[in-house]
Amino acid sequence: MAEAPLEDRVKRALSWFGARISHRVARAAAKLARDRAKAEKAAEREKSRLQPHQLEVIPWLLQLGCRKDQCRIAVERCRDMAEAPLEDRVKRALSWFGARIGRKLLPAAPAASNASLPAGAPA
Repeated sequence: MAEAPLEDRVKRALSWFGARISHRVARAAAKLARDRAKAEKAAEREKSRLQPHQLEVIPWLLQLGCRKDQCRIAVERCRDMAEAPLEDRVKRALSWFGARIGRKLLPAAPAASNASLPAGAPA
């Protein structure tokens, strides 16, 4: 059996090593991508975790009739208010609700007859 020329053996060896190397590079890149995604998720979880000064506000919002899921969203406005009084933090959280929980006051309807006017009042 004749041996293949050296050039062919070198090419085969390089292709085999190249395939092994590219496989290792691909695995390393996939591991890096997984680690990066895991770190981003951890950072997002930490960011969404409520601080103690935010947790103090939630019972007050619940007493006002707000839902728990809405309270968690509303107290995000208080993240930078660690040193502020509780009253200010509750006010800031309530500002998230805006017209969602406010009462709408409608102007009174005009009187239909002059019978409800006091005596002597111009019509």
